[in-house]
Amino acid sequence: FHYDDEIIAAFHPELIDTSVEEQLYENFEIERLRTAIAKLQPKQKERLIKFFFYGMSSRKIAEEEGVAYSAVDKSIAYAIKNLKKFLK
Repeated sequence: FHYDDEIIAAFHPELIDTSVEEQLYENFEIERLRTAIAKLQPKQKERLIKFFFYGMSSRKIAEEEGVAYSAVDKSIAYAIKNLKKFLK
C-alpha cells in the first residue's frame, strides 16, 4: 500500500503533524475566501458554490435554473475574476 499525504490529510487530519502557525495561516486563508465569496453577487455566489463545492456541471446548474449553460459559465468566470480582485 502507498499512502499519499494529501489523501491522509483529507480523511485523517489528526495524523498530519502541522504547526500551530500553519493551522492559523490555513484558518486565516479560509476566512479570507469566505469573506470574498460573501461579497459576490447572489447568483454568482450560488453558481460558484454549486460548481466548486458540490461538483455540479454548468450544464446541470443551467438545467436547474432554466437558463443557457453559457450564462452559467460566464457567471462562474466573473465570480472567479471578482474573487481574485477581492483577494488581492
